Amino acid sequence: MLGLVLCAFFVLGVITGFSAVGRALAVRVSDFFYSVTGRFPRPAASSEFIQQWLDQQVRRAELRVGVRFSALWRRRVRTPATGDPIAIVERHDGFYWLFADGELRGPVSPTRTDDLPILSGPGMENAPGVELVEFAAVMVRAEAQLSHLVSEMSVDDDGTAALYLDHARTSVIFDLDAVPLEMGRAAEILGRWHDRQQMIAAIDMTTPGEAVVRMTEAASTSALHPAVGKRSEHPTAPGALASTTRPRSP
Repeated sequence: MLGLVLCAFFVLGVITGFSAVGRALAVRVSDFFYSVTGRFPRPAASSEFIQQWLDQQVRRAELRVGVRFSALWRRRVRTPATGDPIAIVERHDGFYWLFADGELRGPVSPTRTDDLPILSGPGMENAPGVELVEFAAVMVRAEAQLSHLVSEMSVDDDGTAALYLDHARTSVIFDLDAVPLEMGRAAEILGRWHDRQQMIAAIDMTTPGEAVVRMTEAASTSALHPAVGKRSEHPTAPGALASTTRPRSP
């Protein structure tokens, strides 16, 4: 588990550097792993060499992403297993805090979400706590791969889910069984459209071998009526199809 945490920190350091979004991503990832690793006791014995090596690696990660992680290894075993909530779960009867051990508390007021990501959709209604924590982990991994904060993930009953990027009207639809591959492809598309991401309403990765890019209505209108004498410079992603959809309300 500690090795997984360190790998996540190093990947975030490479992906996000010292940007504000990068630090926000690192904080969210660290908060999630702190909550999860708080459920496991510290090893009964560890050599001085291992301790020094781990401290050195953590310090390097701290310098890389600009966030303090040093408390991870020294975290007290007596820390409550529940800790702080890691996500908000939306069900038909209200909103619930989700904790790292799978516990749900609520209903709670929607105003008390503390900027936590939201898990919603039909897949949330009867999902057990362990599965809910796995969904939260999917959001964290997706944030790292996309280099974007995720405000919500809606899970359907057919094994697909939709991520809604924070401060954007863009959704990424994907198969839960193919997260690393499809998030990697979505990240490539977002990277190519870096300066025009606001024109993308959705990226649908669920079509085998294709990435279907749906444009916002404003972008589609501009494409149909280009300015006279102005050449379009919009990039085209390989295997991507453009169609129109109404953007999701923020």
